[in-house]
Amino acid sequence: MILRRGSLLILFLIIFLVYPIFVKAENIIDVPFISQYPPGTDWYHTKNCGPTSYLMIDSFYTSRLLIVDTIKSMDDWLFDKYGFPVNNYNGSLTDTKDIFNISLNFGDFYEEDVVKTRSLKDIKDAVNKGIPVIVAVYTNMRENGDYDVGHFMVLTGMTDDTVYVNDPGKTNGKNMSYTLEQFKSAWALQNNAALIFYPPGHKQLLRRDNSFKITSPYGADSVFADYWSFIPNIFDLDNIDRPSDDVLSEDVLAVEEQVETVSYEATITDKNKSLEVEPGQIVDIKVVVKNTGNTVWQKNLISLNVIGGKEVNNKYYHSSWKTHLRPTILDSNVVSGAIGSFSFKLQVPEDIGSYDFKSIIVRQSGTNFTQVGGDVFSLHLDVAKKEIEVEEIVIVDNKENKNFFEKLKGNVDDVFEKVNNVVEDVVYTIKQIPTYFGGGNSSGGNTSEENKQTVEQTTPDLFFTIDNSSNVIWLNTNTSTISGEKSVELNNLKINDVVNDFTNSSTTWFADVYLEEGENIFSLEFFDSDLTNSVTGTVNLYLDTISPETPVLNTVLNTNDSPQIELDWQSSDEASGLDYYVIEYKYLDDTDWQTLFENTTSTSYIFPVDIGSNYQFRAQAYDVAGNISNWSSENEISVDWSKEVVINEIAYAPTSEGNCGGDWVELYNPELLDLSGWIVEILSEDSFSTVNITSSSTEQYFVVSTLDIPDSGAQIILKNSSGKIIDESNQSSGWFVTNNFTHARSLERLNNNLAGNLVGNWRVNNSLRFSLYNASCGQDYSSKGFSNYGYNFLADNLADNYIFDTSTSSDDNVLTLNKDGNPYILDEKVIIPAGYTLVLDPGVVVVGRFNKSYLEISGNLIINGSGNNPVYFTSSKDKTVGDWGLSDGEPVPGDWSSIVVKGGGDLQANYTNFWYGGQTYRNGDCFVCYAQQVIRNEGGSVVINNSNFTNMLVKADYADNNDAYIWNAGYIEINNSIFDNGYRVLFAGNGSHVSISGSTFRNFAVENISPLYLGGSILDKWQNNIFENNSVNTVVLPTLEVTEDYTLTADYSNVFFDGINVSPTATLTIAPGAYVNINTYKWLKVEGSLQALGTADNHIRVCLLSSCSGIWFSNSSGNNLSYVDVRNAGYQFKNDYPYKENQNYTAAIWTVGSEVTMNNVSVLESRRPTGYALCSVGSNLNISNSEFGWSADYSKNSSWIIGGMKLRGDTVYLDNVNFSFLNYAIEAKTGDSIITYDNMTSDNFVNMYYIPHHNQNWLPYNLFPFTSYSY
Repeated sequence: MILRRGSLLILFLIIFLVYPIFVKAENIIDVPFISQYPPGTDWYHTKNCGPTSYLMIDSFYTSRLLIVDTIKSMDDWLFDKYGFPVNNYNGSLTDTKDIFNISLNFGDFYEEDVVKTRSLKDIKDAVNKGIPVIVAVYTNMRENGDYDVGHFMVLTGMTDDTVYVNDPGKTNGKNMSYTLEQFKSAWALQNNAALIFYPPGHKQLLRRDNSFKITSPYGADSVFADYWSFIPNIFDLDNIDRPSDDVLSEDVLAVEEQVETVSYEATITDKNKSLEVEPGQIVDIKVVVKNTGNTVWQKNLISLNVIGGKEVNNKYYHSSWKTHLRPTILDSNVVSGAIGSFSFKLQVPEDIGSYDFKSIIVRQSGTNFTQVGGDVFSLHLDVAKKEIEVEEIVIVDNKENKNFFEKLKGNVDDVFEKVNNVVEDVVYTIKQIPTYFGGGNSSGGNTSEENKQTVEQTTPDLFFTIDNSSNVIWLNTNTSTISGEKSVELNNLKINDVVNDFTNSSTTWFADVYLEEGENIFSLEFFDSDLTNSVTGTVNLYLDTISPETPVLNTVLNTNDSPQIELDWQSSDEASGLDYYVIEYKYLDDTDWQTLFENTTSTSYIFPVDIGSNYQFRAQAYDVAGNISNWSSENEISVDWSKEVVINEIAYAPTSEGNCGGDWVELYNPELLDLSGWIVEILSEDSFSTVNITSSSTEQYFVVSTLDIPDSGAQIILKNSSGKIIDESNQSSGWFVTNNFTHARSLERLNNNLAGNLVGNWRVNNSLRFSLYNASCGQDYSSKGFSNYGYNFLADNLADNYIFDTSTSSDDNVLTLNKDGNPYILDEKVIIPAGYTLVLDPGVVVVGRFNKSYLEISGNLIINGSGNNPVYFTSSKDKTVGDWGLSDGEPVPGDWSSIVVKGGGDLQANYTNFWYGGQTYRNGDCFVCYAQQVIRNEGGSVVINNSNFTNMLVKADYADNNDAYIWNAGYIEINNSIFDNGYRVLFAGNGSHVSISGSTFRNFAVENISPLYLGGSILDKWQNNIFENNSVNTVVLPTLEVTEDYTLTADYSNVFFDGINVSPTATLTIAPGAYVNINTYKWLKVEGSLQALGTADNHIRVCLLSSCSGIWFSNSSGNNLSYVDVRNAGYQFKNDYPYKENQNYTAAIWTVGSEVTMNNVSVLESRRPTGYALCSVGSNLNISNSEFGWSADYSKNSSWIIGGMKLRGDTVYLDNVNFSFLNYAIEAKTGDSIITYDNMTSDNFVNMYYIPHHNQNWLPYNLFPFTSYSY
């Protein structure tokens, strides 16, 4: 013993004398540094921290060149060796197990050179001896909290308060320092995972050192030699089978250093039992165990599992077992330190012989099973017939007669006991928490596993089993763990010929596999440690990640016997197949769903219900793989009677005006059933009555009359001839809606598919007119005998048949139509009489059922459409506003006729679409009295705002000037409206008033016809109107009578005035850019004031588009013309001259007794010959920078006068005024006019020509002394 202790001491001395040769003198190890990026795309995506950390240590020992290509070579190697994606050289996630494999297979390290540890002391001792360590921490040592992620670094130094690391996640990351507390916190969150890297082959170096040997005192061939050689290995701490510290990056659970690790441990109290049994016998087995760990065993998670697999243990299987491999689970929960038990039944084999049944304790964690403790329960069975007795053999232990070999065995046992004691002092158990780790931006999770012990067998048979391998296993995630049992000797595994780093204890194993959609076949081959013996097997796993189809859920109400809902549902799943359904329901007003079936394979169910309740149902399907479908549609069903026939209308207080037949109930009979023998019961608090239907009527709307229905309310029940309730409406506590009309009305059911007991399913009858059900009964306010939603006809004189409200503030009776009654059918002749008002609310649709349909207004029609909800007057065939089923075919112009506004009538239309109207309206008895018009104003008032007119009927064979969308003989105002195609927009008669603004006229293609004829009408307003794509894109406006100040803007550019008169009290202002087009032989006559103020770049143009009489200033003052161009003027009748003398001449501008200032005025192309540009009588003129004349020469004749100005008694000032192509510039009587000038030279007279004349009154010789000619 002394010799052995001395040998151990020498071994320690050698180890610790050799290690210091690797320690550098300074406190920080000089480990070469390289950043993990580049290579890769950027810092965010790089995952190379693990491989880069290894390469630094590799270079430290081997001087391997550290460059970017070295990291890329590592990424390529990981892909070739293990299939890790290169990811553009960003690399893939790695863990401590991967780094361990890299060091062995890429580098030159042996297994004993790389030590996994969780001890702060171990890593501190290592770096202080110059041994570098890779540690799993967080980027920035988690200075940024949750923004930092898992990360590998190389630990290069450690003091009592500081650590030094090479951080591959930094560009300059060599020997960065952090506080020890920072390091410990980040390291703890990675479960204190670390790898110590001793020099490659350092133990081989020790073994080759022949200066020190440990020699067995028993000789090489001694039976003790093998045991003695075991002793040095006790201290090979790097070979101790410690739990894996595999790490995979961020979001792991923190493990505090001082918190005790949860440990699952167990002992089996009586682990070896023997039984003598008969063939086929079923025996009860109870295994007593003790919880020697530090946590509670939960009953459902701790089970007893057989050893040897299904095939070996099938002979013991009993139907009460949990599975073929799991006989039972714990009998009850067991706290730490307490005793528990497993109880199960065992089937004795049928064949006589000896059998050994073995099992172990396992813990289930998800799909993983981990052995608890190292004990194996062994049950030896001697199977024999009853008559055979087995003699008990007693072995006597005679201590006095021990031979040499027995003593030798005792010595061996002593040696093992000592060895075990030493090992127990050195080796400790740490619960395995693999913390997955990556380079900088990944996630991971934890699993756990306990250390396991194996039971040695002298001559073991190599085997392994796969749990549940006999079943078809469907999964819904692309990773899974397969597991089973194995022989102790099997320590290596290949799956599909690829080495797998599986997890194993002595007799159990677990391996992670990756799945693809559908079937996955995995071929498994286990090897022993020498790789000389192997066992193979195959397991099939199936991946299904596709959810089942959304179930189709049907609900059918059945009230034949007791009320119930028949439910049926169906789904499908093409992969793993349907497993079960979840069915839920709730009352309609509830928020939370209730479970009807949590797990059912049925596809139908009968659900009892209560009349009057409303339910919702939904279904969800689960497949075998665990995928979940979407919820089905939430079927809503109201529980009510069968309602083959329904109570459709109730009259409990008919109008006194009719009172024909007393109270009544209308039944709606859609299937035209024979109602003979049916019963109507009427119940209230004070009365009960029954009416038997004796007739065999099959009418769709059947009225049960001569009833006595209480005015305060009643319950009305309809029963068929068998006495079965078919429908009811219980309003015994009061009628659901009360009559708010002046006249008594019926109660109407809104929806025959909904319950008669629903308050909101009834309304007071809102008929537009009295029912014509029975003429002898007079007026009956109901839909008696008809649908509650029949079409609303507008017919005849509305005052005679419709109910007008007289409660308005006006004196008129008002009838308001809303869109709920759409469509309103316009009969052939509908009249709104004087004193009555019809109001159309937004969204109302009025359709012409007949091509002669028209509306005559002597009262008022107010149309209140809106931008989002216009009102329509259109064809009954127009499907764009609603398919009413009224007429077949497509709409065409003329499907209805017109709206006629009589004298005193008033039409106000806002946001109204007038479509497909204009059918011929006859306004006389002669052929020429026919006209196509949509609105005809015969002396009333029409105001149209924001409306549209299109598809007007045009009959070219006898179209005349009367054809128009609007014919006006009264007052018409049109604002912001659009008129599209047709014959004409407006025909305005003499004396009618017209106001038009912001409107558009387009696509009027009748040749030479302007969209507007205003004739002798009075134009009150014209502004911002647009002509587009018409045959004539202008209009002749009536004479504009300016009686108050008014401005002509550029809006008038495309119109002609039939003359403009400015009264003495008014001022007409013409804005820059305006075109003032005046009809032929018509004047712009100014008796007040004219301010025509153009600009240099925006002239005013007068008579530019056609000839006109010109501008006539008559006794007016304060007139100013600037930048005005007058063209094509001077066309006047002789009797229309403003001033007459012996011989009269025409002129573009006449000034009579007026004051006019002209600046930059151009008067050209006036009427010639015998005409002037300007004629003036007794006026005061100030003219500058202007021109008069023509732009081209004209034939010369001695009798033709083509002059510039003709003056009679005027005062004229000229400044730089040009005259061109004239035979004389100014004609004035000598001494009659005063003419002064500035800036006038011969250059102001261009292309003047001379015609002899004997009269000396032309151009006085002393007027312009610089001229070359005189008279």
